[in-house]
Amino acid sequence: MKFIQSKKQWVDDYSAANTLVGDLEVLIEFLSEGEVKEEEVERQYEKALNQLEKLEFKNMLSEEGDELPAVLQITAGAGGTESCDWASI
Repeated sequence: MKFIQSKKQWVDDYSAANTLVGDLEVLIEFLSEGEVKEEEVERQYEKALNQLEKLEFKNMLSEEGDELPAVLQITAGAGGTESCDWASI
């Protein structure tokens, strides 16, 4: 069930991006005819861009292990007590 929900989320996000881009295309046509202001087109552009960036980021982290938690450990190498101090910070 979790697998199906994750695939549905992909479809929903894609549909939202597709709708936003389609709306942007219509607004650009209206702008060329002078029926809307440039600010409206810019706002719609930002919405579409944010949705596309969200999809791109989600795609970058779509591997199987990307959902798992991670632990980061920094250890001091050669350098004596000063490197240990910096590693503990």
